[in-house]
Amino acid sequence: MPNPKKFLPLISAIPTDVLENSQLSASARLVFAFFFTYFNTHKQLKISYEKLAENTGLSVNTVKRSVKSLLNVKLISTIKNDDPFDHTNIYEMDN
Repeated sequence: MPNPKKFLPLISAIPTDVLENSQLSASARLVFAFFFTYFNTHKQLKISYEKLAENTGLSVNTVKRSVKSLLNVKLISTIKNDDPFDHTNIYEMDN
């Protein structure tokens, strides 16, 4: 029997300034949409490139380029992860 939670719809509205930003590729917009949907109440998300790739259907290299684009246009920023055994990235929404 399928997991019913897997099929629950999740709706996210992406800001038009992100959708219309000519500096962002379609992949960068998709990664931002994932961030925008899953940021916690503090507008932070802890996730690896590999997990982002798995969840968006993009390659790890494309995810890395997309995150770099989002950082360059200051839609997100990174927070230093002080755990030496955990190399997961922590992202924060800048808007």
